[in-house]
Amino acid sequence: MRESHRVSTQLRDAATCADVRRPLLRHLPVLALTIVAPVFAQEPKEEGVELLRSDSRAPFVHRIGLYDERGGAIDPADPDAAPYSPRATCGKCHEVGAIGRGWHFNAGHAEVPSGRPGEPWIYADPSTGTQIPLSYRGWRGTFSPDAVGLTPWDVMKIFGRHLPGGGALHPPETADPPGLSRWPLAGGLDIDCMLCHSKGNHHDPAQRAAQIERENLRWIPTVAAGFAVVRGDVAKLPDDFDPDLGPNPDFPEQQLPRLTYDRTRFDADDRVLFDITRRPATDRCYFCHSTREVGDGAPRTWHTDDDVHLRAGMTCTDCHRNGIDHMIVRGYEGERDADGRLVAAGTLTCRGCHTDDAAADELPPGEYVPKAGRLGAPIPRHAGLPAFHLEEMSCTACHSGPEPGSLARRFQTSLSHGLGLPTRDRRTDDDPVLTGPVFLPGADGRLAPHRLAWPQYWSLSREAGFPPLDAARVKKLLKNPLADAQRSATTQGPLTREQITAGLKALQTAAAESESPAYVAFQRVYTLGPDGSLVSTSDEAGAAYAWPIAHDVRPARQSLGAGGCTDCHADDAPMYAGRIVDASLAANPDAPRTTMQELRGADVGLARAWNRSMRLREAFKVAAFAAVALVAWFAVARGTGACARWIERR
Repeated sequence: MRESHRVSTQLRDAATCADVRRPLLRHLPVLALTIVAPVFAQEPKEEGVELLRSDSRAPFVHRIGLYDERGGAIDPADPDAAPYSPRATCGKCHEVGAIGRGWHFNAGHAEVPSGRPGEPWIYADPSTGTQIPLSYRGWRGTFSPDAVGLTPWDVMKIFGRHLPGGGALHPPETADPPGLSRWPLAGGLDIDCMLCHSKGNHHDPAQRAAQIERENLRWIPTVAAGFAVVRGDVAKLPDDFDPDLGPNPDFPEQQLPRLTYDRTRFDADDRVLFDITRRPATDRCYFCHSTREVGDGAPRTWHTDDDVHLRAGMTCTDCHRNGIDHMIVRGYEGERDADGRLVAAGTLTCRGCHTDDAAADELPPGEYVPKAGRLGAPIPRHAGLPAFHLEEMSCTACHSGPEPGSLARRFQTSLSHGLGLPTRDRRTDDDPVLTGPVFLPGADGRLAPHRLAWPQYWSLSREAGFPPLDAARVKKLLKNPLADAQRSATTQGPLTREQITAGLKALQTAAAESESPAYVAFQRVYTLGPDGSLVSTSDEAGAAYAWPIAHDVRPARQSLGAGGCTDCHADDAPMYAGRIVDASLAANPDAPRTTMQELRGADVGLARAWNRSMRLREAFKVAAFAAVALVAWFAVARGTGACARWIERR
């Protein structure tokens, strides 16, 4: 009887989620809020609260009602209808609190482990020659946005176009500090589930970016999903606008945005169909994770191939998996979960799939152990490759990224250059400058291909490694001096020595007595000498920030080593002799012209000697085989003679 009662209760809950009649709810708003609000407010799921679940491999058909952020059912015929809230709508069946701590959303959570360094946000201001790698994760070589004067609101405005929301991009729970007064009007940049989980193209991420620019944050999920159109911009409202005061007769245009819902998207019971997939398509990932090579010599898009795994029919989520906590498997060796265990026993890595390296001994007794060789992964032969290469190098060193050349090439990414957004202004030389592939030791000490960005910024302190100056202050102080030195908002490339000198003099004029103006760029620090001349010294404060490349994976026949040892062991091999300077930086006389082996601190003389020995490798093989054959011949000859003499004596 109790079990029957529990099942019938769940069925009634399901009816509330999917089949509720809107007229009834409109007449009983208090009852509706009483039913749904406690579940929507979960952060995380409360003990004893059971969420609806299907427990089937078949996708559940999400034909459900929409709810606003207060838990009220949305009537599309209401001219004052509020935007729908993914948190309230999806929270009936999904642990939105747990989801919010996932890897894509937790950058602002101090208690979350930083993980292996990845691509940072890069604050770039061409008009002041500024390029600063930013991250809330504390990766070495990055700066916290707070350190350069960027509030969460600033981060949302600059980078929100390619961020899924949540974390630091949400209104603070405490009273609004200075500079965050727009949050109450705009709402937070909430996690929009459909940004990834939309099966078709109904969800428009470019429209989402457009609404961020208009500061219509609360309205984004509704408009991006195509449920409604919005009229009005929060960006046009003054900071002191109070929507509770009603229309201002002197400024009738000042009002919050209004929605017009598309009634054709709703059925007779005011439900909508969310076409959802558990495994987002690769094209959804590409909006935020696209990369393209630019500049002279860059291949045409249709001349290149996708990652070899995608060409074989796999998708991103075959390897980059997650549970309800949305802690996406990043796929690098040694990756551990929140409990310190190897993710999926280490099998969702290159070695985990293509070799027999499952770490069963690190799992609790009785826990399922994923087997190596997943998804039909072939086992590599690596014929003739000395085994120590696999200890000193990552799999990606030979197999991933664009084929290396004599000069590291320039790239653009979604996060840094807004790829995926329509524009007429994007140029191949747009800042920030990202170059690669560059072969450097990874976090595990193994050699791996990386992309890198050179920090370029102004500072007023020599303490603690020349911390960056507040971005707004830089723009205010240097706007005119750099413009006088032929610098504008559309100027690309590094600052010249004349422009750096002009900027330092402007900062020196405005600086306090205890402040020391400096410009940090390309592993150098620029200051003014006693006579006002520019002084340049080498300093690690300007060292490049690098993050590893994992994709695109090339076929085995295009990997390094497929052409023999001299693919790497030659004086002109890219892994050693490849230069890391981008062509646009070469005009700056102080730009680094370091080779990859110099950047990673390799012994150049030893590498050159080893490389030259490779020229004699084939001859050495012939000589070795000849020596072995000669020794064998002598052994056989002596053995034959000894046998003959023994036979004669018998």
